[in-house]
Amino acid sequence: MAKKRGDNNVMSSGYTEPTLDELLEIFQELTVEEIDAIIEQLNIIKQFKQVFGSEESSALHDDEEEFLGEDQLDDYMDSGELVDDEYVLEGKGIDLLFDKNKPNDTYVLTVTLDNSPVKVRRRLEVPANLRLECLAQLLVAAMGWGDSHLYQFRVKNIYYVTQREIENASQWGFPFGESHKAIAFTVWDVLKDKNKTIKFEYDYGDGWEHTVKLTNIKPATQEPQIRLMAVAGACPPDDCGGAWGYADMLRTLNSTDKKDKRERKELIEWLKWCGYDNFDPEAVDMTDLKLGIDDCIKDLISQLEELAKAQTQKEKTKVTSKGKKQKGKGKKK
Repeated sequence: MAKKRGDNNVMSSGYTEPTLDELLEIFQELTVEEIDAIIEQLNIIKQFKQVFGSEESSALHDDEEEFLGEDQLDDYMDSGELVDDEYVLEGKGIDLLFDKNKPNDTYVLTVTLDNSPVKVRRRLEVPANLRLECLAQLLVAAMGWGDSHLYQFRVKNIYYVTQREIENASQWGFPFGESHKAIAFTVWDVLKDKNKTIKFEYDYGDGWEHTVKLTNIKPATQEPQIRLMAVAGACPPDDCGGAWGYADMLRTLNSTDKKDKRERKELIEWLKWCGYDNFDPEAVDMTDLKLGIDDCIKDLISQLEELAKAQTQKEKTKVTSKGKKQKGKGKKK
């Protein structure tokens, strides 16, 4: 028997789900405006479930995150600082991407875009001693992001920030909690055991979060290798409004409703302006992503070589300054 209107005790033992015929009978009593309002609400619920409801799209995945109470959160907000981590860049070219003093097993990483209405995943193979700074930029390239925003790693409430974020710190400040230089740490430092995960955050405004999971550990290769092994789902366009905005974008693109005609036209024009002639959330060009990774590695080598030069010059300045001070003390005697 269907539940009567006004009966709020839906959890009572005598309640049964209404049949399709009973629902149709109820709908026949409604006006056109009431039906339109119900359909609109159902579409909103559908979008919400697509983005936040399924186990597949859960932001937590396999790792359990600590919940911070308001008092604890306030403490972290007040204590945001960058720890002055020491690091040494040794070698030339591609060798700068790795820390030779850390284990160099081959890590298989599965990267999942959290809360996406369409499954977006990447699988990569990287050496365990790859610097986190390098992994961050590789993830941006492998996902297909436009690299026009800041990004960082997060392990619970510890942040590993990139050189770009350090350079922008005077304008934006560091996130709350303890922050470290990503270049001073390797993948091995934050992912030592199989099935462990860390978070990768891209574009703090749109709030895109990725779960990076250590899927497998293989023996080290003779020469360090970075490989894009598998892909699923296109990367959302930058600045589309995060997971909720992306879900609304896809709904509008697929809508045949006259009310969405103008918005759909504007959206298509915006996507063309962004470089998408015909955006398909399921389609992904693996060749294009691989080329992006190749370019990323070249850029990384160039960046690290510049950092290594600056580091060497800094050390030379320290030695010269120390020598002058000692000379000055000798003259006084």
